Amino acid sequence: MPAIGSLYLEEILEYNKKGKISNDIIKSVYERLPCLEKAINDVEIASAIKYPPIYVDPLLKIISYPASEYSNGVIYALSNIRQFGECYKLCVDLSLPFLLYAPEETLRACVAHEFLHYVFISIAIGNKQLMSLSSEGVDIPEAHIIFDETHTVKAEDWLNSRELQEIVHKVFSPVVKNHELEMSIKDRWIKLGLPLVQISADENKVKIPILEIDRIPLDINILEKARRISQTAAQKGQVF
Repeated sequence: MPAIGSLYLEEILEYNKKGKISNDIIKSVYERLPCLEKAINDVEIASAIKYPPIYVDPLLKIISYPASEYSNGVIYALSNIRQFGECYKLCVDLSLPFLLYAPEETLRACVAHEFLHYVFISIAIGNKQLMSLSSEGVDIPEAHIIFDETHTVKAEDWLNSRELQEIVHKVFSPVVKNHELEMSIKDRWIKLGLPLVQISADENKVKIPILEIDRIPLDINILEKARRISQTAAQKGQVF
């Protein structure tokens, strides 16, 4: 199981206490954790960087796009800034039904993919480039895809594992398309009336607490590696 403090299950346990999700689902969560732990360990070994906290969200979030009347999509995971107690932290939100029903390769790819977003956000905050995190105008699926592809770092620069690089590119091409996963979530979550919420594209944005931004802890290893990559790129540019 991931180290205590890195995995937040409190809200799904609250939903269980309120009878919104069953004991069987909670049991399935704990049965699934070794797979999640392996995915996290793979990223930490490949990057030599500690994985951010993971918040397991009991709500299935379905995003609708106002500019595309008949278009919507399920949010499997996202990098986010959340308040824990009195402080804010960068973390990865993982949808509970995705954790339960995603094939192992898809889960591994998603964990790695969100790590790359986490690195991007860390660098942007560290460099005070908050405008680079803006998601204005992301109101159609195509714009969301472009935003997702540009607000990340290269897997080849940050993951020293060819196999992990390849599954990220394979699964996100450019977004996750897995019919069996989609049907599992539809049949085993949506049709059963389990917790979900429909949100707008605007509500799916990373909320940046401007007054607290300097107090958000950043991983110094990320910032130092980003500087090395930037310096190497600049040197190569001078050569040519």
